Amino acid sequence: MWPVLEALNESIAAGKAHDQRIDMMRDKIAAEGENRKQQIIADAKNQCDQMIIKARQRIENDLKQATQQLRAEMVDTAVDQAARLLPRQMTDQDNQRILDQFLDADITR
Repeated sequence: MWPVLEALNESIAAGKAHDQRIDMMRDKIAAEGENRKQQIIADAKNQCDQMIIKARQRIENDLKQATQQLRAEMVDTAVDQAARLLPRQMTDQDNQRILDQFLDADITR
């Protein structure tokens, strides 16, 4: 065989081997990139789930706090109204009856 032809065939074979290595490297990099992408997505989903859990807990705590505050305000309002209305509606007989009940209860103890 002619030396030039032999050199040409060797160059072609080397080029094919080089192309195969490049293809393998490209596939490996693509697979690593896909794995990394999936890991990033999984991490983001976990973070999102944690954020949702914390948000629900915060909402639940805020709701409990608001409910307690509303109850306290309702009790204060009821006491204020009672303190304002009772003196006008209590008669001397009511006062005497309450006093008698108190004294009877105190004596029987």
